Amino acid sequence: MTKAELVERIAKAKDLKGDVTKKAVNRVVDSLFGEIRRAVSRDGRFAYPDFGTFEKRRRKARKGINPQTGEPIKIPATQTVAFRPAAALKAAVGGKKG
Repeated sequence: MTKAELVERIAKAKDLKGDVTKKAVNRVVDSLFGEIRRAVSRDGRFAYPDFGTFEKRRRKARKGINPQTGEPIKIPATQTVAFRPAAALKAAVGGKKG
């Protein structure tokens, strides 16, 4: 699903009964993901019940190999974001619960 498809579905949701425009939904979606990004950056995590948790993680520096030359290289440490799905989301997509 793309952002445009998400906005379209939310704007047409039965519980909203057409009370909200796509433009307004687009602003809300942008704001929502902006807040998630800020929370992960600032607090190190963002959790939403029955969906999952986004968490900032540090990847250690490691050795690698340049695939073109075969020479060893140093890969520096970096920050990344991991997502851990909640049990309810796993169950919804057919995964094991727990």
